Amino acid sequence: MKTQRSFIALLCLVSVSLIPANGKTTPQPANMIVHLENGTEKTIGLRVSNLRQLRTTVSIADLNGTPWFKDYAHKENSYSKKLDLASLPSGDYLLRVQNEKETFVQAFAVQGPELVFFQATQPEPGNSPSKTAVYRKYGNSRLISRFFVYDELRVGIQLSNVLDPKTRVQLHAPDGTVLFSSETGEDVGYAKKFNLAGLGSGTYYFTIRSNDLLQVQFFHMKKETILLGERQVREMEIAAPGMVVN
Repeated sequence: MKTQRSFIALLCLVSVSLIPANGKTTPQPANMIVHLENGTEKTIGLRVSNLRQLRTTVSIADLNGTPWFKDYAHKENSYSKKLDLASLPSGDYLLRVQNEKETFVQAFAVQGPELVFFQATQPEPGNSPSKTAVYRKYGNSRLISRFFVYDELRVGIQLSNVLDPKTRVQLHAPDGTVLFSSETGEDVGYAKKFNLAGLGSGTYYFTIRSNDLLQVQFFHMKKETILLGERQVREMEIAAPGMVVN
């Protein structure tokens, strides 16, 4: 049984139609669309459409930025490739599809012969998801996570119900470089603010690793503006092949 997932890229603007003076509708280019598929083998079938002939990079790196694969599409409207990942050691990775307009990132885990996508999760309702996102419990984890944007250049994280004193919080640059790393210690709560002034545009991310859950929270900085992106998670006991990724 295969696992499939289709996406709109994380940094897309909403497509709109413009009505000019002559009354005709001029459709705007569609956003980049990514479709992923994996079976029981350590492979990922990748199809990308609506590239608009932009030079697009497809890459795989581990969470700390060590590169494992890179390819390019140039002056093409689509890209398709079966990625053979048999040589990847067990660990957690990011598949990234990126051009000057959009960025798509999907986390996945490899453990022995198994490969599984991280699950995208929805924050609790009642907040502005691009500025504040709260997540309560996932699977067996009781951890409550809150991510927020303070202003144009500062982001923050708050954790509660921290039951594992070795829970590690890391902030990563777009290339995976670890900008900050600490353990939560014995306290059941944790809070930290980060000033990103002076850093360049790109898709940054937090990783929060406890004994029962690994979270990757993306956020996007462009022209000194920060927006929260998607959170992707996996339970530390890897899921069985054939799981459905929603």
